[in-house]
Amino acid sequence: MPKEVPGDNHISRYCGFTKLKQNGWASAAAFLLREMEDGQAEDGLSVNWLEHLKKATRFEAIREIQDILDRKMPNGAGAKAKLAVLNVGTMRGHVLNETEDNRNLCVFHNRSRMDPSHSLIDGLRLDDLIIAELIAEVVQEMHPAKR
Repeated sequence: MPKEVPGDNHISRYCGFTKLKQNGWASAAAFLLREMEDGQAEDGLSVNWLEHLKKATRFEAIREIQDILDRKMPNGAGAKAKLAVLNVGTMRGHVLNETEDNRNLCVFHNRSRMDPSHSLIDGLRLDDLIIAELIAEVVQEMHPAKR
């Protein structure tokens, strides 16, 4: 059973340049599931669990995520891409309280060999624009995705 990321912890989401608003913050598009070749949605929204990295500061954790993304992505992180940082509990509570179906999102640790902090936001469906907008509303920080 995958471990659930605690509500007082933080996650980061890679946001390509086209998923950013003019002011440089994440748009709702950054929090939509992608459709796979078979027409199904991906398993969950890919994020990184910052506290799992056990770094002394947020700056150090972000640097580690930047390094991980450079290794994982075929061409490295985009020069204009950013990392959106969210508090897990704030995100879950906002979505739960603001949706008609009281959507209860969960964030599960989904470690991979190349990405030990990889996690997934579960509970999303394809084209869940309202949920994506609610998540974007609680982004706390934005950082460059590339060093």
